[in-house]
Amino acid sequence: MSISKREALLLFIMGVMAILVVSITFVILPLQRNIETLELQKSQLETRKAVIDATLPLAPSLRNRQEEKLVVVNDELAKIEDPINAAEFERWILPITTKYDMRITSVSLSEPAISTPSGMIILVDEPSYKLKTLVEGYKGEATLPDSAPSSSAQLLKSVYTYSVETTYSRYSALLDEIRQWNNTFMVSSSSYNFSTSLATITIDAYMIHKIEPSSDKDYSGDYVAGGSNGNPDDSDDDWPAK
Repeated sequence: MSISKREALLLFIMGVMAILVVSITFVILPLQRNIETLELQKSQLETRKAVIDATLPLAPSLRNRQEEKLVVVNDELAKIEDPINAAEFERWILPITTKYDMRITSVSLSEPAISTPSGMIILVDEPSYKLKTLVEGYKGEATLPDSAPSSSAQLLKSVYTYSVETTYSRYSALLDEIRQWNNTFMVSSSSYNFSTSLATITIDAYMIHKIEPSSDKDYSGDYVAGGSNGNPDDSDDDWPAK
């Protein structure tokens, strides 16, 4: 079978076109994409270099600002107590019960556990208009729905409950002493039974890990959880009549 010159020319042209298509598809286009990617990376690196060049002269001042911010953060965190265990918390309460000659009858102590802060927040539903939705869709914008703020801070909480035999005046004095601690240990509930002279106090202790843990608390020493429950004959003690 013979091929005419015209057919041979057409086959040659088709072969050249096939080679060009294959070359463009599998060689030139991938190279072009690689070039664009490298140019983008180069631009990003140049931007980072410019930022570094502009920041390096400011390094000393930025370091000073960082130290100042660290002091501010530590001062704010200092308002919340460092994590302590149940035995260390008793170094807070036992001196007071000993001071007022109270007799502890029962104790419930818990170890610190993660507590999630929560707030009383009410979300208000705003009216929605179709025209507003259409305009936002045309502009490619979107209104994010309102949501309640949340925190991922590792806030710790322990609950300590003490039952003590004492007089009402000393029970009130104990609450005043706890209120003057000026920390994040707060009385969440308390009660006094006049017929049995038994007081029950529950304390919620909120704590948080610090960037630089403080060491100004001394938990050494022994305290006696004793007390003779006061003297019923003292005029300052309002003991119930037997």
